[in-house]
Amino acid sequence: MEKTLEFPVLLRMIDERAVVFRAAVASAPSLDVRVPTCPEWTLLDLVRHLGEVHRHWADVVTAGLTEGSPADPASNSDPETALDAGPVSDPEAHPGTAPGTAPDSDPQAHPGTAPGTESDPAPDVAAGAAPAVPGEPAALLAWSAGSTERLLGALRESGPDRGCRTWWGGSQSPQTSGAVARHQVQEAAVHTYDARITVGAPQPLPDDAALDGVDEFLSTCCGGFAWPYEPSVIDFHATEGASWRLSLPTGRARLTRLPVPGTGPEAATAADDPDVAYASARGTAAELVLVLYGRVPLDSLTLGGERRLFDLLEAWDPEE
Repeated sequence: MEKTLEFPVLLRMIDERAVVFRAAVASAPSLDVRVPTCPEWTLLDLVRHLGEVHRHWADVVTAGLTEGSPADPASNSDPETALDAGPVSDPEAHPGTAPGTAPDSDPQAHPGTAPGTESDPAPDVAAGAAPAVPGEPAALLAWSAGSTERLLGALRESGPDRGCRTWWGGSQSPQTSGAVARHQVQEAAVHTYDARITVGAPQPLPDDAALDGVDEFLSTCCGGFAWPYEPSVIDFHATEGASWRLSLPTGRARLTRLPVPGTGPEAATAADDPDVAYASARGTAAELVLVLYGRVPLDSLTLGGERRLFDLLEAWDPEE
């Protein structure tokens, strides 16, 4: 796997997306407007959700590997109810925590149906306690800004290498504060997309966030988990020039970054590659990310090979 974005860059991207998110919210005529990409939610729900996520992950990072920390992998708890609903999935397929409620569980933890809904964060973690979320616009935005700064402060204090009890133990992503920061870039980027489309000002994900987002999603939510169906291989191609291969053998899935064609002797052809793809999806990196997070339909991409494999990818629950 290629080197990911540097830690300071990740923190800057979280901050920048959060600022754009709050600007979109501030421009809305009402906090009661429905979010088209999460139609059961209002804009108020969305702001509360992202703020609660930031506060929760600040607590996870601060706690590190101490026993009983908020996202103990034994419980796979995590509050990000509207994000990782699963590859090529419906963005409303995230049962567990109702919109706008406290961060008690995580149906977004892995691709598939409803992972992470089985238990709550450890009750002895006092840091997770949060004041009531305000409903008045100015106060809500101030609370949101404070939530983001709480997350960024915890990440700055920890640095990129602190061990954390995340829900993605067993995946190809490390359980570290750096990986938390990387995932939170996607949290902020996708929810900023949600907010901007809600106020009638849609905007693609930033290129750097999107390119890293494809890799982050597939390595965190797919790579390393057991694939229960027949062996398959799916390639994802970004028109910006990056490609990824998700190998799905009888056993654990594996994500690899494919070389740019013609860049070296390691570049394989379909004739000599035993892992040649059974299916492929091509689009901009932003389109790939938005499909993976269920924000736009699969048909937004150019598909090749066996389309049914994307149905299996959607149905896959790695916790089973």
